[in-house]
Amino acid sequence: MRKKNLILLFLFITSFFAGFVIHALFFPAVLTNNVMLYTKRALENKQVTPVENNNKSLTKVSYEDGQFDPQVVVIGKSYYIAITNISSTEYMNLTSNNPLLKTPRDYGKSEEVRAQLYDPGVYTVSSTLHPEYSLKVIVR
Repeated sequence: MRKKNLILLFLFITSFFAGFVIHALFFPAVLTNNVMLYTKRALENKQVTPVENNNKSLTKVSYEDGQFDPQVVVIGKSYYIAITNISSTEYMNLTSNNPLLKTPRDYGKSEEVRAQLYDPGVYTVSSTLHPEYSLKVIVR
């Protein structure tokens, strides 16, 4: 009886970690819908509209008050990413481990950083004013 319980426990733990690894490798953008950002906008009676990406080769990300919408993007190799400041009260000054995604100065409302990424990898973009919020760019 005790051996059966240990086997069941081992199978449960193994299946949990296998599911976690499969989710992290194949579905990194699932369940990152900026729930807190949408809640904040709803409480302030702002329009709650997600960013629409109609063009497959261009991925659009909006930046407002230090938060990115969406927080995780997966793009293909040699595709474009555009990060646009939609905040009327705060400037956008970005830092990243990829020099193409850094801003040389503060960007005002409706200014954007557009880059074409050729090297596969995972890049992190954050604001100098709000380093606790970040954008994860996965290039495949």
